[in-house]
Amino acid sequence: MGKRHRRAHHSSYRILMLHLLKRQFQPTRRSRSWRDSIRRERENISEQEDVSSDYRNITEGEIATIYRHASRLASQETRLPLSTFPDTCPYTTQELRDRDFLPE
Repeated sequence: MGKRHRRAHHSSYRILMLHLLKRQFQPTRRSRSWRDSIRRERENISEQEDVSSDYRNITEGEIATIYRHASRLASQETRLPLSTFPDTCPYTTQELRDRDFLPE
């Protein structure tokens, strides 16, 4: 897997995590655009992982790094303190890939 493709794959996970966090921690501000973004990024991830099994083998370390970036972005976009969000990713890889999973 090339670096450019890996960055795109990680970007899809980061955007997905960002919108899941916003949905979970700002429930009164849930929007159609967040839901659409969640759906779109899951589709991107699915397509990428269908192309190559290397994409499916995303490591826990990669998830942790991506989550750190996503939680910082969520803090900036929501203006909630970073401490609002869990220190580690609250979603399993299976939940991230699950088209029906949405945190409450």
